[in-house]
Amino acid sequence: SVDATISGHGTGLPSLAASLTAHTTAPSVYAGHVMSAAQVHAALEHGVLFVDSSTLALVSGASAIIRSGSLDLTIPARPFTFSGTVRGLGLSEVFGREPGILPRSLLDGSRVDLEADLSSSGTDLHEVRGAASLRLYDLALDGHALQPVVANCSMRPMVFASMP
Repeated sequence: SVDATISGHGTGLPSLAASLTAHTTAPSVYAGHVMSAAQVHAALEHGVLFVDSSTLALVSGASAIIRSGSLDLTIPARPFTFSGTVRGLGLSEVFGREPGILPRSLLDGSRVDLEADLSSSGTDLHEVRGAASLRLYDLALDGHALQPVVANCSMRPMVFASMP
């Protein structure tokens, strides 16, 4: 169950101003994931959604913290910003439990941590800028333990030049 407070004014997305504060009062299920706790602070101002200081904890032990984020809903490109952390998310929660490209024995029990500060002026991947750190751990393949995998990346918009 959830306690929520919503307030605002306006008649359409460009003029709407609203705020939302919500927190769970008992375990809740969303998109097939059981949340043990959630707290959300969001605002909508002139068609731009802002989220800050929000947390989510799953029964599986995974957690997510959104330090800040925004998404412009008024233009098709959907520019965004995101600064947040995900800790202990199971790879099977990310990739699902159905057979796929990754072997089932690799997904079961494996976890991922992610730290990201990203932004984009559009929906294309080549527009994303920022930095992200990823750590895969508790990896095993066919019963054999694997070393953790760590990746740090920095992204900046790609520039394409036309050839004469």
